[in-house]
Amino acid sequence: MCIRDRYYEMYASEPGLSGDVVPSHCAKDIQNLHTEAHADVPVFVRAELGPPHSSGNERCQNTTESAEFAFAKFLVAAAGENHFLTVFCGGFGDPSTRWFEQYRTQLGNPTSEMEILPGFGFRREFEKFEVLVNCSTQEGRIVPRS
Repeated sequence: MCIRDRYYEMYASEPGLSGDVVPSHCAKDIQNLHTEAHADVPVFVRAELGPPHSSGNERCQNTTESAEFAFAKFLVAAAGENHFLTVFCGGFGDPSTRWFEQYRTQLGNPTSEMEILPGFGFRREFEKFEVLVNCSTQEGRIVPRS
């Protein structure tokens, strides 16, 4: 069996795009990306951001209101140079697509593996930052290390 590159949407919600983040689904998204990262499967991840709204023919129901949460979910699990993230709602030409300062964050190299914490939480350290995710509270933090 040949594994090829993968595209998926990191929504962490109920099937049918209910829009409600389910902690166990959020944790599964993170763990799946982590597993694929260590199997050297190239992955392109899309995380929608912003309040639910319609954009052309698309309805962005399944979103997070926090860019930090969207980026942190990706960063705790991804590895190497084969993993890419985009955070937006709608198509590439959607006017709601915008630049996020998190794209500029210079994390440095990872200094730890992903750590699974109680309550659907995750943690990972980089040379310059610590990344924390709590799927139960829909919080993500990218914190400078002291």
